[in-house]
Amino acid sequence: MSILNKLLIAAIAFLVIQGILIELIPQYSCIMRGTDYSGVFATLLAVIMMLLNGTFMGTPYFSFAKIGLGVLALGVCFKILHLTGADQILMLAPLIIFLSYGIHVIMKRTKTLVDFLKFATMLGFLIPFPLRFFNVASAWNDALFEIGVAVLLWGTFLVFLIVERKKLWAKRVSPP
Repeated sequence: MSILNKLLIAAIAFLVIQGILIELIPQYSCIMRGTDYSGVFATLLAVIMMLLNGTFMGTPYFSFAKIGLGVLALGVCFKILHLTGADQILMLAPLIIFLSYGIHVIMKRTKTLVDFLKFATMLGFLIPFPLRFFNVASAWNDALFEIGVAVLLWGTFLVFLIVERKKLWAKRVSPP
């Protein structure tokens, strides 16, 4: 797992640096045309790293989250095919995932700062769905909320790296 963690951190760092260069240097954005999704990919890799090194995957609640991911995939297929009910399915999937993780956090015996930050980040990812669906938030509020969620996610990731640094960098030695 240690090698995977190092590769994930290197990939995240590369994508974050690339995203910064695309935003700051106009000539670089012309060279790297079409690669302005580096922030999205870095976010996904950060979430995957926290998921792989966390305790959620080893619990029975994770199977409910897998069901939620399956519902999400079904909703995306419905949306691509323009079938009725796609919006409702896409609203249900994040709710299933959030509830399964929320129950995991509540049932956990020892809760750390990272657990609460991860829960707040999940809540931040969940809140925009109904706001967009019911057209409650304006585009300006939506953009401001996305910035807040991004700051919360990256703050959570940095706290995760600081708190879990010994476990992340430890070399796993298999017993003989």
